[in-house]
Amino acid sequence: LLNAPRQSLDRDVRTIRNHIGNTAYSETYKKAGVEWIQFVATLDGRTSKQCASLDGNRYKTSEPHPTPPMHPNCRSVTIPIFDEDEKLDGRRPENGDKRGTVSANESYATWFSKQSEAFQQEWLGPSRYKLYKDGKYTIDRFVDPQTGKQYSLAELQEKDEQTFKDIFGE
Repeated sequence: LLNAPRQSLDRDVRTIRNHIGNTAYSETYKKAGVEWIQFVATLDGRTSKQCASLDGNRYKTSEPHPTPPMHPNCRSVTIPIFDEDEKLDGRRPENGDKRGTVSANESYATWFSKQSEAFQQEWLGPSRYKLYKDGKYTIDRFVDPQTGKQYSLAELQEKDEQTFKDIFGE
């Protein structure tokens, strides 16, 4: 570990710290009798498609649920929800968004839909952006819900040939 490049060390330490923090939170929630948690992803362009697709989802603590870190450099967390219908206070986007805080109940997908076209194209890439805009794809459709892996364009085309024909003429 000590012979690894500094960037790798930073990534590993950040990921381990997130794992330890989320494990401690999870244990604390159990001991406090928390029945519900919410997955919270960071609102910025470095957020993975996997975490963005999970953002805002609520889970019973007694049932299997995704627990960050989901991947190296993951910055997502889970937070306690004390009432299933609880609305949350604000949260701050991490990309210098001039609006300041946004509702904590605003998911990554909703926040993303309000970002500039240039930001959306950069985050999704040109083909996925066309699917998002012209094919009315939601951002969670780009990720396999079972594995959390991003679908390749070929896999997306196989799943939805008609949309690809309509948009790309393939």
